[in-house]
Amino acid sequence: MNTNLFIDFSDEGFNYFKNNLLDQIVLEYLEKNPDIQWNKIIAIDNLSLVLKEVLGNDLRNVLDRNELYHQFENLYDFWRNHKRYLTSDLTVTHSINEDNYLEIFDSYNKFILNTYRKICNNLLGKKFTIMRELPAGGNAFILFDRSNFKCYDKLANVKFINNVVFRPPFVIYSKSNKRTGVFPIINENPLKNSNIDSADFMCFPILVGASRVFVYFKKDYVSLGLALSNLFTHDVDYKNNKPDMIVVFGNDTIDGIYYDSQNDIYIGSLKERDEIDYFGYMKKIILTVHNIKMINTGRLPIHGAGVSLVFKDKTVKNIVMIGDSGAGKSETLEALRTIAGDYLTSMTTIFDDMGTFAIENGKIKAYGTEIGAFVRTDDMENGYAYKVFDRAIFMNPHLSNSRLVIPVSTYDDIIKGFDVDYVLYANNYEESLEKVNIFTDINEALETFSSGKRMAKGTTSENGLVSTFFANPFGPVQLEEKTRKLLEEYFKFMQENKVNVGEIYTGLGLVNGKDNPVKAATELLHLLKEE
Repeated sequence: MNTNLFIDFSDEGFNYFKNNLLDQIVLEYLEKNPDIQWNKIIAIDNLSLVLKEVLGNDLRNVLDRNELYHQFENLYDFWRNHKRYLTSDLTVTHSINEDNYLEIFDSYNKFILNTYRKICNNLLGKKFTIMRELPAGGNAFILFDRSNFKCYDKLANVKFINNVVFRPPFVIYSKSNKRTGVFPIINENPLKNSNIDSADFMCFPILVGASRVFVYFKKDYVSLGLALSNLFTHDVDYKNNKPDMIVVFGNDTIDGIYYDSQNDIYIGSLKERDEIDYFGYMKKIILTVHNIKMINTGRLPIHGAGVSLVFKDKTVKNIVMIGDSGAGKSETLEALRTIAGDYLTSMTTIFDDMGTFAIENGKIKAYGTEIGAFVRTDDMENGYAYKVFDRAIFMNPHLSNSRLVIPVSTYDDIIKGFDVDYVLYANNYEESLEKVNIFTDINEALETFSSGKRMAKGTTSENGLVSTFFANPFGPVQLEEKTRKLLEEYFKFMQENKVNVGEIYTGLGLVNGKDNPVKAATELLHLLKEE
């Protein structure tokens, strides 16, 4: 796993690291390699303290140039194998602001590259003729600011992320690669006995659907926290607003979800440990807190994917597929996007993983929560990852269940509210000649959706054919009784208002089932065209 390396770009910090950054790297490298006979380090062009001459002016007295060059390349790789985060605080820094931070970030990258090239040219005695503009400076630059939210003393001084800039490719190697279990509802505020050091945390303010969520995470999980940039909308109005929910990722007390009725804030907490060093934990604790709030306000949280199709004849069809992780929802809709291209004017993603149903003005309305998608690369079409290489955040690409986070929609689209025409359960575990089956019996539909069966694909700790209430362990499982009442209400309403409720056989959990979503998408397209 890559180690995080923070570089303070306050006025004082910027000047210090500009003059001493490589010196720190060299000293750390020497500590790890005591056999190297370097005992003198002098400046080059007053840019930084780096390797130039050792024990006199003749490098050949110690190491030949080629050997010294290779040692320096190792040092350069040592530096680049860290995740490098540049940070600056807008409340204390005057030379860096929201207008020039991109320029500063680019300049710093150029500074590192030029220093590296200058040293290599001196060691080799010749200039490079082929060069690569690598992200050698920082992987990301974070500008902090402060919020006026002071409801909880333990969190009062935590810095808020105001701006972030990434330099692709952005790859995360985490200690864990799958999620397990559910997040319980607890009766004690997880902040009550916590000893949070505000200097060790940062906060990313986001919008989950229409809800304001402040996500506090320990710096150890900064890569995961910044990946929220591709999944949720950044809440730019955080400074003078109270959140609907907060999540503390890397707390030192207990796991769970608590409702602070006095302040009307839902609080999610995950205790610091290696197990939670996986983006699935951060994403799902946020969505579970959101969904619990939705259930308590009479809305039905949907674990699935929703799209709005506009055909060339102006017909509009809005489709929601429901199913737990690995059921084939996103894969089938992505296949539909590919094969239906000639028939469509547009295909808008309402949500890729989690949405909400509401009954409004005699209609079932679908709302999204996320602007991005957290998808398994193994289940996408060949080459998909390369198509989105410049915008995606990659996670553990060398392992099974490798993932990427990619923006797929806009905030305006996910909160617009779409009339629902089709609600389909994604069946990934059974073969069927007919890939789409519309229920005529609402009780049969309720049984299928409530049982939440799927063939687990190793995305969590589960294996084989499993069952999860309403295919949604992120809220409905915690509040099953309330959710059952909502299911009966919503399914009865869909039957009375002629919303098509059915089952689509994605077959993704079957042996050699990777191509099955394309077959399901093809039959679904025929059904939509015939209406």
